[in-house]
Amino acid sequence: WAADALRAQAARITWRAAYVDEAELQKTYAATDYVLLPYAADFFGSSGVMAYATALGKPMIATGHGCIGYRISRFGLGLTYPSGDITALETLLTSLPDRSSDLYKQWQGNARAYAAANAADRHIALVRCCLEMETAP
Repeated sequence: WAADALRAQAARITWRAAYVDEAELQKTYAATDYVLLPYAADFFGSSGVMAYATALGKPMIATGHGCIGYRISRFGLGLTYPSGDITALETLLTSLPDRSSDLYKQWQGNARAYAAANAADRHIALVRCCLEMETAP
């Protein structure tokens, strides 16, 4: 059963292992339902791919450790699995909600809200406000 379901999902997966320019990147994100972030267990940083995905309201499937795993779980941005656990990833890939589901729509809204709350221009405005408060008489 799981193998058949995984094969059906795999038929819908497009693998991109090459440089993608900005115009093509926007088309690729627009056409996708989910963004997969399968980081190695020793990666604990942030992700430009995650930032782009949240800005476009794309739910994510990611390894559950580090900064990315924390953010996805904490802010309801999608699903996580243990790094290197192919069985857990298979289980997730064979049971993903489709775009019309309430859960998918919730993840989309959460992603957009996260992106808006963490946008660089918002942080710049906050810093400027603080600097103005420090220099005010």
